[in-house]
Amino acid sequence: MYNKIIDKIKKKKINISIIGLGYVGLPLTIGFLKKNFKVQVIEKNLEKIKLINSNKSPIKNISNKEIKNLKKKKFSISSNYKNIASSDIIIICLPTPMTKTFSPDMSLIKESFNKLTKYTKPYQTIILESTVYPGATRDIFYKKINSKFEIGNNFFLAYSPEREDPGNKNSNMNKVTKLISGATDKCLKIAENLYSNAFKKVYKLSSIEVCEMTKLYENIYRSVNIGMANEMKVILDKLNLDIYEVIKAAKTKPFGFHPFYPGPGLGGHCIPIDPHFLTWVANKKKIDTKFIQLSAKINRKMPNYIFKKLKKILNSHDNRYVLILGAAYKKNIDDTRESPFIHFSKILIKNKIKFKFHDPYVNQIYLNNKKFYSSNLTIKLIKNANVTVILTDHDAINYRLVKKYSSKILDTRGKFKPNNINIF
Repeated sequence: MYNKIIDKIKKKKINISIIGLGYVGLPLTIGFLKKNFKVQVIEKNLEKIKLINSNKSPIKNISNKEIKNLKKKKFSISSNYKNIASSDIIIICLPTPMTKTFSPDMSLIKESFNKLTKYTKPYQTIILESTVYPGATRDIFYKKINSKFEIGNNFFLAYSPEREDPGNKNSNMNKVTKLISGATDKCLKIAENLYSNAFKKVYKLSSIEVCEMTKLYENIYRSVNIGMANEMKVILDKLNLDIYEVIKAAKTKPFGFHPFYPGPGLGGHCIPIDPHFLTWVANKKKIDTKFIQLSAKINRKMPNYIFKKLKKILNSHDNRYVLILGAAYKKNIDDTRESPFIHFSKILIKNKIKFKFHDPYVNQIYLNNKKFYSSNLTIKLIKNANVTVILTDHDAINYRLVKKYSSKILDTRGKFKPNNINIF
């Protein structure tokens, strides 16, 4: 039967179920459909299902045209887990948030797994793509599957972490190596045959735990280095030196240096959250994660640091508003998860400072149970603000207009040369 599964994959006769149609599940769905696989999506958000059925994309960097093209492929979408019974391969692409105590929240994965186990059958494969702590795949899936089947014999389990980078054209399936792992050799072989159809390169790892850790290591590397860049920004501000000029010069070295840039804080699902997963596991083993915790502390402080800079240049007698440019957590996308804008805006609200925001990709956002809308970037909007704060450096923002009509600019992204009369 195992050989039949491999044969079905090679002939593209298998049925794939993808659970979760977000920043990971949707690109993966499109990728498999483009390779002529049959894909059914299970999504509990009925609003997303409505959008898909109306040929509208729930994600800005995926066009409506691509969604419309799904209907021409072997595609279906539903909130019903009963469809799992007709699947050969089940891929779970659900978020793994962090609790208030900085521990990993696996509840969405566990809830989904409990629902789908009612419809599992022999010779299916479950693949987890969510970012998790080392050992999570085994903790969540292994015992329950083995109580009904035998993993590696008549049921298969694999882990393959997502490497999506929304807005980055170099993060698609043709350019990013896909990491794969399996609970047994046969599990790994199924994952290899499946993903090598959709990805240009696959890279096999010796165990699921190593694969889980690799994903965390990638994001810890970025968090720690961004933390260093943010600390350097604070220091060089005091020394009246331009950190962007320093980084630009350091980049001329052809070895031993990779540029990381300061900013108003971390955002997205990965970098602000994933490093804490390893800290949580390490603490269970009574190991201290000094670098991880220090960088996280520095990065979390950045919205407050930006606010302190803002207070220094605000005219206390000026009762106008602060104009914030950018609500998304990084440029050219609509994703506001963990965005520095959220943390910074809440500080402004707490200090009773009025603000307006403009973001070409984010129309509205909830803060403290209140809805805020993006304003059109007009000359009047800019001129009537006492300070313009650049939090996200979207390419679509008219910076010429911003520079010409802003009374003062607090630039957290290095769009303008510092030390100009109105740029801080």
